[in-house]
Amino acid sequence: MRCKLLLCPRPSEVQPREGEATGRKGPDTKIAINPCRPSLPMLKVYLSVPMIANRALERAKLMAKAIGDSGHEVTSPWVLGPIERSGHASVNVFERDTRGAETCDCLVADVSEPSIGVGMEIMAAYNAGRRIVLVMKRGSVTSRMLLHMDRKETVEYDDDSEVYSGLRRIL
Repeated sequence: MRCKLLLCPRPSEVQPREGEATGRKGPDTKIAINPCRPSLPMLKVYLSVPMIANRALERAKLMAKAIGDSGHEVTSPWVLGPIERSGHASVNVFERDTRGAETCDCLVADVSEPSIGVGMEIMAAYNAGRRIVLVMKRGSVTSRMLLHMDRKETVEYDDDSEVYSGLRRIL
């Protein structure tokens, strides 16, 4: 069994991940320890950032560093590398990203600039009852759907240098 911090109001609707223990204790019970905050479990965090238009790779790297330095695991490392090229042999991005957003413990999304993909990942995580943290530049135009969404936490910043400390505080 994996130690999990459940932060959604409808825990009965959250489905365990494939292969995840269902709450029975036994000799194979495992607990993830967060080395940075021993009293808190290590979270699997899906980092959602614009990839095609409005890409801010340095901000994405700052966000990933804050997640890692908080003792959590980034489950979407491909957002920190080169943009994937389309093709017959390429990965099914829709399935990979939807599954990643639905099965994470927490989704951290950069919504400073518009992105259809980020919006889809947020909706997948929201519908799965996952914890959602929105990172946005103060004063930027942000979707009203996101602003009016319940069950979200926000980190606002004026300068990219504030993103790291803001995420560290909330995670």
